[in-house]
Amino acid sequence: RPRSQPEEGHEVGPRPRGPDAEPGAEAELGRLLAPTLAIRGSRDPDFPDPAAEAAWIAAQSRGEAAVIDGAGAKKKSK
Repeated sequence: RPRSQPEEGHEVGPRPRGPDAEPGAEAELGRLLAPTLAIRGSRDPDFPDPAAEAAWIAAQSRGEAAVIDGAGAKKKSK
């Protein structure tokens, strides 16, 4: 499982974040019934390996993963 550590200036949203998810969130991924597509940008600064994060979520939800090459969020300015 990839380690998900957001960089300073980025907030963790309410969606599951692998091993850093709130208790029970990881288990809920396997209960999804709808088709699932986990999308990450290749330059997403919140994840050391965005492709691995998307693949992990896809595997847990029996879905698919996609990585958008060159996409990523900028850090929030203080």
